[in-house]
Formats: sequence, structure tokens, C-alpha cells
Amino acid sequence: MVAMAAEKLQTLIDPGFGIKGIVIADTTDMPESEWLQLRRHYIGASEVAAVLGINPWRSSFGVYVDKTQGSTFEGNIHTEFGNWMEPHIREEFPKRFLKQEGIEIKVHAYPYMLQHPDFEMLSVNLDGIVEHPEYGPGVIEIKTASEMQWREWQDDNLPDHYYAQIQQELSITGLSYAYVVALVGKRLLWTMIPRNDEFINLMTPRLIDFWDNFVVLRIEPMPAGLDDDTDILKKLYEKEDSGKVVQLPDHQGYYDRYKDLGAKIKELSLEQEGIKQKFMQAMGEAEMAFVGNKKITWKTTHRKGYTVEPTSFRALRVY
Repeated sequence: MVAMAAEKLQTLIDPGFGIKGIVIADTTDMPESEWLQLRRHYIGASEVAAVLGINPWRSSFGVYVDKTQGSTFEGNIHTEFGNWMEPHIREEFPKRFLKQEGIEIKVHAYPYMLQHPDFEMLSVNLDGIVEHPEYGPGVIEIKTASEMQWREWQDDNLPDHYYAQIQQELSITGLSYAYVVALVGKRLLWTMIPRNDEFINLMTPRLIDFWDNFVVLRIEPMPAGLDDDTDILKKLYEKEDSGKVVQLPDHQGYYDRYKDLGAKIKELSLEQEGIKQKFMQAMGEAEMAFVGNKKITWKTTHRKGYTVEPTSFRALRVY
């Protein structure tokens, strides 16, 4: 059904800008529920890093559940802020670019969902298209991050999971570069990412393998230990079947490893706490100390009382 819809829309909508991808849908007025349902039929660019195992918050298990049972993500204040800021950043970027680079560019919203021209399970939603007088059309990817994440973006750095997303976008569109534009705290940063065919040629077979051998066959990948995996499992199996007992003979290795790790964590936690106590002993009444250029603070923290009594205590921070 999805392939038929894409083929029909391809005759109606020209993707423009020399884009090679197939237009699946115009998402301008599409309800979010319909968009999420449509995404179940594809691996989107923002899911690539999770499938590859380089997303620090989401694993291939979470992507699998989204595709086979529907999305478990309900959004949060960060995604709401990002969605709200996207059109403002898209409008502001060419102004800042002209001021800093001295080059006039055009940035367009791009309200279409695209399918890979060769691999029907791969898709992308673009934040926009940029037209550069020298480089021609490219992708624009918009991100927002807190000031605390500044180090991840300084010196034109780009987190690995975003790099994988960009390469999927370039693979599907056939374009040669992308600008990643990030509002980090109050600073608007951007960096140009060229198309990397070597990375794309390594990435694409792994995405196809995940789709064909896990999603299509309904074989669950193993969870990766991320908080998101735990949240999904709790939602999937919200209530126990009273009295039901199962035998897990093939999990003996996991059981032994779990117990071994528990003992090691206890030992390491005790060692770490002992080191903290040595810092406290050495600092005495001092509020701040330095080990080389690394800072340690031992300040009083005030906790307001709501369901418990208000308290004040000193909290040691090792930076």
C-alpha cells in the first residue's frame, strides 16, 4: 500500500531542487497521528543512528517497537521547543549567514516526506532546502540544544548521531551537502557537512538488514540498556500475569553476569565514595578547590519543602 501511494504521488508532485527522492506525502496539514502512522512503514533519517547503535538515548529495539506496534514517544518540552523554533531559525539563518559569511543564500521550507529512490523502506522529512550561489541546493537540518551542551557543538563539532541522520538525508535526496544549523543556548551556530558516499555505502546495507531481518520477520532486537528501552518494556508489559512462571535456561549467562556486575558496581561505588571523602577531608571549610585546571566545589544546597521537610546540605561536585 505504501509503495503504491508513493508511486501515485510521484506523478503529482515534483520534489524540485534536483532531488532524486520520491515524494510520499505533503505533510503541511497532516495530523500528527497520521504522520506517525505513515512513519511506521519506513526507517526515517532521525532513526538511523539508533539502528546503527550510535544514538546515546535510543536503540534499535526502540525503533523496532515503533515500526511494529506504533510509537511510544509522547513528546516532551525539548521537542515542543524545537518544533516551535524551527521556522524562526529557518528565517533567521540566511540573515546571520549573510552577515558572517558575506554570501546571500535562500532557505525554503520543504513540507514533503521523501522515499529513497532505490530502497523503499528508507525515508526522510527535511527541515528545509538551502540554495547556495556556489554549491547549489543542499539540505538544512535544524537543531536546538541547551547551553550545557555547548561543548558538543563548539569548533564545528557535530554529534555522531546527527552525522548519521545527515548522511541519510543526503542519500535519499541525492544532494551533495547539508548545513546543520543549531541554536545552542542563545547562540546560532552552523556547520557544512559534505556528502560521504563511503559512509552511506556502509550505512545503507545495515539499515536494509535491520528492516528485512527484524522488522519484516517480527524478530525483536536485544535492548541496549538505555533508559528508553526500560520505559518501553514497562509500557509493553505493564501488568504481570498473576501466578504465571516461566523457565529461562538460556539466560543463565545473563544472570551470572548481572550478579557479577552488581558486585563490581558496589565495589567501585565504595571506592568512588572514598575518594570523595578524601576531597572533603582535604578541603575542610573551603567552598572550591582545583586539581590542575579541574574544579571541585563543596557548597551548601537548599532544598525546599513540599512533601518533605526543607533541608540544607553541602553537595560535593567534581567537574
